[in-house]
Amino acid sequence: FILIIIIISLTMYFLFPRLIHQIKDIGESVPELVDKVNIFINNIISKFSSNSDFKINIKYEISCILKKITTDFPRNCLSIFSSAISSISCAALSLIVGFYILLDYDKIKENIYILLPKKYRRRLKRLFKDINKDLFSFIKGTLILTIIVFVISLILFSCFKLKAPIFFALFNSVMNIIPYIGPIIGGVPIVIIAFTQSNEIGIFILVSVLIIQALDNFIFQPIVMGKTMSLHPVTILIGLLIFEYFFGIIGMCITVPLLAVIKRIILYLDKRYKIFNFDKLKTNESKK
Repeated sequence: FILIIIIISLTMYFLFPRLIHQIKDIGESVPELVDKVNIFINNIISKFSSNSDFKINIKYEISCILKKITTDFPRNCLSIFSSAISSISCAALSLIVGFYILLDYDKIKENIYILLPKKYRRRLKRLFKDINKDLFSFIKGTLILTIIVFVISLILFSCFKLKAPIFFALFNSVMNIIPYIGPIIGGVPIVIIAFTQSNEIGIFILVSVLIIQALDNFIFQPIVMGKTMSLHPVTILIGLLIFEYFFGIIGMCITVPLLAVIKRIILYLDKRYKIFNFDKLKTNESKK
């Protein structure tokens, strides 16, 4: 707990003032930035499309979207700021509650198990242990990956003189939590904004984002996460669509651990009651 408090304090001391300053700078330059993005996108449409009606419709839609972004940005910033304050307060309260729980952890755990039916207690203990192992592996792996992506993004964005490197490095690392489509959500806006600064910076940032994602997908994730989740990509993608529909971005971030828990419960029920006979299917496939 002392280590956690030290890390949080150092982060707030060194990063938060600069982050707030960069967000303020972005807020002041939003109208100019939106105009540059509009010109950049219009130039791309003009080069790759010869249909004048299509051009007019696309340009009108883009103008409406960018205008909405400009007018809604101050309100969105205020909303994000209030959410951040609420999250920090919740995290601080969680640390306090967690500290007191840890003091009597074994006793609390046994008291919870007493509430379970004695007939199923031993099996449910094993199930909860497996679920706890899956969730711990995911949280630990995700935290390590987020820090790695943040540090590399910050170094590259700062070296290539992208505006507000701390803000965009944080944005890129947080979006990276969402599997498969998270890197696209995080990378595309950053690259577009980089191109509004200059073509040279845009190309460097595009290459940087691609390098970061290549390192994350092919080196960091296999090493850090391994195959602890054992979830098929199609399952994750369907889960992302479902949880995004009901819970938005937060739902997309918690898709993988929730799917892992659901899978563990289904496997337990199948092993106990032979609902789907997965073991029999595996045996038949191995014989083939």
